[in-house]
Amino acid sequence: MQDQSPVQVEREFELKWRLSARASAAISNTALTFGSSIKIAHHDELADAKIIVDLLTLHGRQRFEEMVNKGDSDFSWTGLDAGSHIKISARGADADDALVAILGVLSRGDLDHRQAAQQNPSF
Repeated sequence: MQDQSPVQVEREFELKWRLSARASAAISNTALTFGSSIKIAHHDELADAKIIVDLLTLHGRQRFEEMVNKGDSDFSWTGLDAGSHIKISARGADADDALVAILGVLSRGDLDHRQAAQQNPSF
């Protein structure tokens, strides 16, 4: 059950690095540790930060769906490019802490590959 308390915070952020699968996994894993609802917006697309596929398809959701329907397994193009502007919003009792944690992950970019591999060995 998501926390529906009125505490809401948001922040705009410019990506310094590409939002890759590893970084998306780190964001999702971090977001899952909070009760707040955490969303990331890019232009008119909105992603639930707790769902990795939402993050990976922020840029080009329609293209992603076309590739899946064709059976194409090359998803190297997924994720947002460096320089993309996003808005992160969190709503819930721990929204402030959630926003700080997500910004921390985004600031680290693609993360240290050893750390990412320990967090999610499937990447």
